[in-house]
Amino acid sequence: DGFDRRIWTIKAQSKHSATFALVDLDGTQGFPGTVDASVTYTLGSNSVWKIRMHATATEKTPIMLSGHHYWNLEAYQETQNLVGHQAEFASSRVIATDGQLIPTGELLNVEGTPLDFRAAKSIGGSINATAPFAYCGDGT
Repeated sequence: DGFDRRIWTIKAQSKHSATFALVDLDGTQGFPGTVDASVTYTLGSNSVWKIRMHATATEKTPIMLSGHHYWNLEAYQETQNLVGHQAEFASSRVIATDGQLIPTGELLNVEGTPLDFRAAKSIGGSINATAPFAYCGDGT
């Protein structure tokens, strides 16, 4: 019963953004503390899509909010080629995972790696370069 399966409430909305909220009560699924979580989606100028996630808890408890967004970037004119698609993420680190993609808690610096999207660059031009790093897991 993860956060992705719950019904979130609309906390705020405007012409260009929507904020959703979820309260996860103390003890849910065995985790301590009541968690207040929110996510805001904003569409800015030049079609810049911003996602802001925030959570607080009444006790120490593990929280790792992430987005698993899947879009049809080619508006149903699919070429299966992402070279012409650009992405930019204001993030200097990513969370390391084991071979089965379970987070280890270690934060990896993206500088000098194919995951460094701090400046806009081609998504498709970076995919093959990630293979040696096993970012998609290796099944062990």
